[in-house]
Amino acid sequence: MDKIKIGHHNYAVLLNAKSLEYEGDIARGLCLPETKEILVSEKITNEGMQKEILMHEIVHGIFHEASVEQNEEHVERISKVMHGFLQDNINALSKMYSNK
Repeated sequence: MDKIKIGHHNYAVLLNAKSLEYEGDIARGLCLPETKEILVSEKITNEGMQKEILMHEIVHGIFHEASVEQNEEHVERISKVMHGFLQDNINALSKMYSNK
C-alpha cells in the first residue's frame, strides 16, 4: 500500500527499517500528520499484526484530521474494533462503495 486518504489528505504508508520511537518508547508504528506519513516497523513480520498496527495509526490520523483529542486507550480500542469490522465486512463494503 503506497497511500491512503484520511480526510482530504493523502498519507504515505511506509515500512520503516529504522527503530521507531515515540516519547522515548519503542513504537511499532507512527502516524506523522505533519508530513502525512504512516510508518510501520518492518521488524513486524506477521501480516496480521502489520494490519492491526496500520489500523491503529490510521485511527490516530483520523482523530488528528477531525481535531479530536486523542489518548492511546481510545485509539487502541477503536482500532481493534475497526480492524475486525473491516476483516468481516470488506467485501460488502467494497460492493457498496464501488462506482459500478
